[in-house]
Amino acid sequence: MGRDGVSPAAAGALRDQLRAAQAGAEAPYRQALAFVAARAAAAAAAEGRPAEPAAEATLLLLHAQRHTYDPRRDPVAWVDSIIAWALPRAGTPAPALEGTAD
Repeated sequence: MGRDGVSPAAAGALRDQLRAAQAGAEAPYRQALAFVAARAAAAAAAEGRPAEPAAEATLLLLHAQRHTYDPRRDPVAWVDSIIAWALPRAGTPAPALEGTAD
């Protein structure tokens, strides 16, 4: 096992899924999202946070930032950095947009 319980084969599969997702492939993207949601939920549980908001916040951020993934880099480290950024913000209301009515 490698990085935080992720086997080299699983990390390689994630790398391939993310690369395919960047090329527009839907099925590999769904597979990557399932991996990421489970990893975010586990990270949230380890911190005593609810899993669902953590997974949702992580998936939204990953979707917005998927173009930044570099297949030459460790995909698990990239996912973990997204989780680390999303987790503290999970479950907090989005800020109101300027100029919107209440």
